[in-house]
Amino acid sequence: ELIQVILSSTSLPTLKHYAEQFKVFLSQQFSGLTQIHYYGPCPAPIEQIRLHKRMHVVLKVPHQDLEEVKNLLFMFPPPPSSVRVIVDIDAQTLL
Repeated sequence: ELIQVILSSTSLPTLKHYAEQFKVFLSQQFSGLTQIHYYGPCPAPIEQIRLHKRMHVVLKVPHQDLEEVKNLLFMFPPPPSSVRVIVDIDAQTLL
């Protein structure tokens, strides 16, 4: 299963800071799990929509671990008000 997490903000420094915090969180949570892979954060395929800069993280998760990973993702602290987070479970396209 693929999970795509899209982060967007009008402030690129704020976006990069939050994305880095998210990366640290993922590396701590999934350090011992070799079957779960994540890529990013990196610029999204569509890097900007209107004034919002976008980054994304893609997670590749075995089907049996999907619920556990979803619960872990929602444990991450909420973003600042200027950052939007969209979680796409079972992503079909990565735009």
